[in-house]
Amino acid sequence: MKLKLLIISDLWGFDNSPWINDYTKLLQPDFQLLFYDACKLANIDTTNLTEKEIHSKFINGGITNAVAKLMSLENEKINVLGFS
Repeated sequence: MKLKLLIISDLWGFDNSPWINDYTKLLQPDFQLLFYDACKLANIDTTNLTEKEIHSKFINGGITNAVAKLMSLENEKINVLGFS
């Protein structure tokens, strides 16, 4: 059985992020991959927001929200790869 590996996106999620395909190809043979969009975990609506505004939302409660959500979804010891 493969170990789980959570991959958490950067501020922009996985849409329009072709680089994630390179990571998937390299990691999938050895891990069961699970993908989480950082903004969705943090409950941040990024519609019409600048990078600075999204970052501010993360700093002002978004990280706490994301961690709480992730802990409710994944309740076992797990490996995580996050991007920023």
